[in-house]
Amino acid sequence: MSKALDRAVKAFRERQMDVPMKPISDTDHLRYLLRAAIRAYDDGVMREDIQADAIRLLETPFWPEGLETMTRYYRPHDDEPPANGHGISVVISNDGDVWPDLQRAPFIGPRYRMPMIGGGASPRVRNALLLLALAIKLDNAERPLVPDA
Repeated sequence: MSKALDRAVKAFRERQMDVPMKPISDTDHLRYLLRAAIRAYDDGVMREDIQADAIRLLETPFWPEGLETMTRYYRPHDDEPPANGHGISVVISNDGDVWPDLQRAPFIGPRYRMPMIGGGASPRVRNALLLLALAIKLDNAERPLVPDA
């Protein structure tokens, strides 16, 4: 077993000690244990590895296999009904520039929910948007741009 997985199992077992004392249904207990496992995983078990990989990915120019230029890649949002046209799309021009576009209702952008406990149907899109947020943060810190007045 990997060291990271060993740490995850240990953290999960430690969190099991926090099970509420009042009687709860099997379903509620399962939900509690699932949340505890997610917290244990998220509390740093692999956070350092994921953070380092994310930064390494953002710092390295790359072209994902299977993507084509002048093709619209679209994903509807996770809220109901998805058929209303709200979502996110990306087009890559022939010169490699990336053109994102949000299709949304007035004042509300599309939402991509947390997987498993948040009802998310688009975990990869959510992860990519988290990487986008990190990239924006890093670029703003390194090369701040003054917004148009």
